Amino acid sequence: MERDYLARSMASAVKAQVDHVEEQLAKLFPDQYVRHQADPVVPAEVLALVNEGKRTEAIKLYRSRTGVSLDEAREVVDGL
Repeated sequence: MERDYLARSMASAVKAQVDHVEEQLAKLFPDQYVRHQADPVVPAEVLALVNEGKRTEAIKLYRSRTGVSLDEAREVVDGL
């Protein structure tokens, strides 16, 4: 359990750093820089919850599996 927490914390920290770098690049090269949009890998369990109409549970599960923010999880789940 502690390892999962540490992994999520590290992933969040790395994501925050990448977001900061992307913001700086966008400021430096406003006409040339295109923000990276990775296609999220959605666990099968999350897809199953979405198909069952359990949106809130799907968002919670996606967040717990990926460590993303609530807004990011909503965006991914709503895009399915």
